[in-house]
Amino acid sequence: WKDRLKNVPCFIIGTAPSLLDISEEEKSRLNDCFTIGINRAFEFVVPTILLWLDEGFGHEFAEQIEPLPSIKLNQTIEDPDNKTYVFQVKNRQEGYNLPDNFDCFFANFQYMNSAAIAFQIAVLLGCSPIILLGIDGFYRRAAGTKRGVITNFFGVNHRHDTFSMPNCMTALKFIKDSHQTVLNCADNNFFHKHSLSEVFNLIKVDTNRDYKKCLLGS
Repeated sequence: WKDRLKNVPCFIIGTAPSLLDISEEEKSRLNDCFTIGINRAFEFVVPTILLWLDEGFGHEFAEQIEPLPSIKLNQTIEDPDNKTYVFQVKNRQEGYNLPDNFDCFFANFQYMNSAAIAFQIAVLLGCSPIILLGIDGFYRRAAGTKRGVITNFFGVNHRHDTFSMPNCMTALKFIKDSHQTVLNCADNNFFHKHSLSEVFNLIKVDTNRDYKKCLLGS
């Protein structure tokens, strides 16, 4: 897959609360784009690639995930039934880096975050620019919730813990320091924020291209 999507814009779609600010009209335009969705991003839009790292996620959401037409990417340890394309992540004390091929990705397991792995995949594919959507650096206040905040666009994520936001900060810093062309539509302090409409005015999308076919060849 290396450089298979050279200079194709890639949207990395997380699940953070800023997705709530996107209109249905804007969201519908993502259907023509190459997208890598993280975890429950499939509840926002059906991505070209759906990626997850969290242990047990594939089993918890199996009924929703299995019918999706998305290419499903997952760590080897999370795919006992061979229903997804698998990849390896090896522990690297220094943290993330940009790999040379798809054989293995590197991360410090103590700070691992799905957005950083999705970013490495987009870079290997040759995508540019890479657009961050729903990769926030903040939670949102919300009345009527136990915590007083929502962690994600769908509400409170029971998988979030005290490490989730610091790990996201580490991932965003890695992305910032990577010297790739990145456009940001999320709420974080690492990048200037564009509206999704502004981004669509800056990029060119080939609405006739089948990105899944480009990767799988069928």
